[in-house]
Amino acid sequence: MKKFKKGFTIIELLVVLAVIGVFSAFAYPNISNWIEDRNIKKEITELETFIKEMKSEVSGGKYGMVQLQLFSIVEVYTMSTEKFMETYKNVQSSNNSYKVNKQCGSGSSQPNLVRNSSKEKISFGRSNNDSSVWVYPYNPSGTVICITKDSTIKYSGSNITYKDPGTGKDLDTFILCPRSISTQRTCNPSANLDTMYQITINNSQEIKIWRKTKGKNWVKIDG
Repeated sequence: MKKFKKGFTIIELLVVLAVIGVFSAFAYPNISNWIEDRNIKKEITELETFIKEMKSEVSGGKYGMVQLQLFSIVEVYTMSTEKFMETYKNVQSSNNSYKVNKQCGSGSSQPNLVRNSSKEKISFGRSNNDSSVWVYPYNPSGTVICITKDSTIKYSGSNITYKDPGTGKDLDTFILCPRSISTQRTCNPSANLDTMYQITINNSQEIKIWRKTKGKNWVKIDG
């Protein structure tokens, strides 16, 4: 006698589809959020690595000072070791305000500090269509840090800061917000988004990375 294989009934198929639909409804947002979080973390980690590379080049004597302007494009300005010594270490330059105040100016407005576009390989937001983030601050000069061997030269302007809850000290900060749920204007320190990251730099040029989720405080995840 010939036997027939029994297949799925319509009701069984509908039940399976319903289960898949329920699973997708719960799983998709979590997967999507995970992918977005991973992409943002990747960009801020790349920035951290780049800053450390510039610190290494200064420590190795390739440059006397490197200035980074962090905004939609990470602009790089360099000063040779020779010019750095003339500006900050020469005993005959006692009237030099940069030396007296132990400060650096903004970009090429300071003599002997030259933009080095060959080093500029990181960009965000409106300057990079492949970027997953908006950044803050983004205008006019972003967050400015001046990297030297002894970490004694500070930026003469004003940076946006974040008060470290552990030390109570103000840290220069640069914030990344998810591009999918924010805009350039809504990305700021008070934004209440699902995920935000910030990178901070203290007076010794030590780097920390922080993460904040909606309704929560910043939590240090590296540094």
